[in-house]
Amino acid sequence: MSLYGRSISNNDNERHFYLSGRSGLYPCYPSSGATRLILTESVIDAASLLQAPALSMDYEVLALYGTNGLTAEHEQAIVNLPALKEIIFMLDGDESGRAATVKHANLLLSLVPRVKISQVVLPDGEDVNSVLVSHDDSNVLLKLLEDRQELSCCWCWWGCFKCSKRSGACSAPPR
Repeated sequence: MSLYGRSISNNDNERHFYLSGRSGLYPCYPSSGATRLILTESVIDAASLLQAPALSMDYEVLALYGTNGLTAEHEQAIVNLPALKEIIFMLDGDESGRAATVKHANLLLSLVPRVKISQVVLPDGEDVNSVLVSHDDSNVLLKLLEDRQELSCCWCWWGCFKCSKRSGACSAPPR
């Protein structure tokens, strides 16, 4: 059981509200045949992606519960996807979204090293919903998705689970 709310005021510090002790995944657990999974920062962003029918035919979507909201339930659902080939982060275009992408990408690389990890770079200060609302055509999200960037541990400037160096010089081979 879970409940989600989004602020209608312009307070950047209080935009998303979740119940503590929540369980379940939005919009649902990915199908076992999922090959590409998009992770968003919030429920409203996942719901926005689902408005593009072409996108939802080729990709599965899963909402995190904020930048610190990759739960054990998310991790288990992802680990249990035998056909999964790519995880695509589509988190907010702000400092916390970028930091969460680094943090969660490294964790998921350690859990499912066979899977390609990529990132959709959203415009600064924007999230999936705000990009969709500011354009007349939901294909803007498809264009951003087509331009996604593959990530490896070497893009992580402070190091990652594959290397012990923290200076930015990663000893792990690129994926």
